[in-house]
Amino acid sequence: MKYFFLFLISFSAFSQTIIPSEFSAKFEETIVSAVTGKEIKSNGEIKYRYPSHLRLEVLEPEPSTVVVNPKRTWIYQPPFIEGEKGQVTIEKKSSWPLLKTFDSLTKSLENSKEFTHKFSGNKLSINFHKEVQANLGIKSVTFMAKNNAKEVKSFSEFESMTLVKSDDKEQKYKFSEIKVGPIDVINFNFDIPKNTKVIEN
Repeated sequence: MKYFFLFLISFSAFSQTIIPSEFSAKFEETIVSAVTGKEIKSNGEIKYRYPSHLRLEVLEPEPSTVVVNPKRTWIYQPPFIEGEKGQVTIEKKSSWPLLKTFDSLTKSLENSKEFTHKFSGNKLSINFHKEVQANLGIKSVTFMAKNNAKEVKSFSEFESMTLVKSDDKEQKYKFSEIKVGPIDVINFNFDIPKNTKVIEN
């Protein structure tokens, strides 16, 4: 499968935003297991709307759903065995590192008060200031291009996005089938299924 960012934003005009204010996509996430050191991959679908709206549905290998809006966060795990209870954790706040990072990256590269940026070969590095890192839980984001990143004309020429968290662990994302445009706010509420254990924090 060919992965790409179809955000259609030109680097020739840094006044443009980095991440679209609203988009949906399929994704592949890669992390490294702290126990085995091996890569763990998952895939699913994502919806984002600025500010503070995210829906992240992992479809494989272990289904789960995260839904965030400005007032609440739901983290849902369906039952492993049919007939058993699933579980949903509800937090009365908007909290998810990927969401906060997207919100920051809807701002332009130029003259940002939250981060610095640097081009190096086929890499675009974004490093958040320390006070911002504390809020995001993310140190940096790296976009990898097919060729020289400084010559990139649109995000369709980037192949991946890697987040480095505050604990130095990495999360790598590849997006496909991106659709930029309005996302109905109804997507950012979660209807709790029957037979679900509810934990409220």
